[in-house]
Amino acid sequence: MTPKPLSDEQRESFNTHGFLRIPGALTPETVAILQSTCLRLRDEDTRSATSRAEANNDWRDHFNHPFSDKQAACDQARWEACNIVTKDRSFMDLIDYRRILPIVAELLSDNIFLMSSRAMIRDQAPMTDLEFSAFRLDWHRDLGTSALEMTEPHPRLSVKVAYWLTDLHAPGQGAMQVVPGSHRLTGPITINPDTGHPFGAIEIHANSGDALLFEQRLWHAAAPNITANPRICLFFAYGFRWLRPDDYREVPDELMNHLPSARKQLLGATESRYGYYLPTTADLPLRSWLKGPVDG
Repeated sequence: MTPKPLSDEQRESFNTHGFLRIPGALTPETVAILQSTCLRLRDEDTRSATSRAEANNDWRDHFNHPFSDKQAACDQARWEACNIVTKDRSFMDLIDYRRILPIVAELLSDNIFLMSSRAMIRDQAPMTDLEFSAFRLDWHRDLGTSALEMTEPHPRLSVKVAYWLTDLHAPGQGAMQVVPGSHRLTGPITINPDTGHPFGAIEIHANSGDALLFEQRLWHAAAPNITANPRICLFFAYGFRWLRPDDYREVPDELMNHLPSARKQLLGATESRYGYYLPTTADLPLRSWLKGPVDG
């Protein structure tokens, strides 16, 4: 029998809190390669900071989030690339990373695919310590308007993996904040009027190379980076195949044709007519892949 990738304690922690940190998921050598690739892609991006920020702000039309001059400045200090698995082999190799994907499959199923893959760099935002402490974050659940449209309580539909490529050891470095257990809540989170932050919110500190897995129901937000050191991270979101992809429609044939079968499934390929909804064994090459060795 193939061993489970999660221990009983890890599984209980994820089910209770909605997230799980995997220390040292990436080797220092891999982190260095991914960092370099992210910085190269940013340097090759010819868009202005303003146009990049505007391209990523369509979602604000659907949610009642505060938007101030400081928020605009934070957005302009952020660089983001979507569908990164098609942009470099180092990103593609993470799509079925043996240390992490079996965990995702255990939390969801083997009938999954990659919904989105993104790289993000948060440079220093022009903000004082006092402004940082009073800054209102964009608290949200993932999967867009599904959080507004589905009847509550919501089911677990997606698990996102954040790969941290820089250390996050102190406030002000652009770390992710979460409300533990909020994936089990119905309705919106409650904001503390004295702080402007949700009751029970915590900041996730991590080392470079750590991975953070969290599900779409978890209320979370990204804090600004007010340090001189950029925050670099990758996000890989997986979900059931009967959902729609986020940052791509179809993978080009010239790329798909050269991929192994498990990666083809993760990028949306099926063999049968109803492969997304009533998958046959041929539609699920990931099932055989998951029976391989589980990295510790």
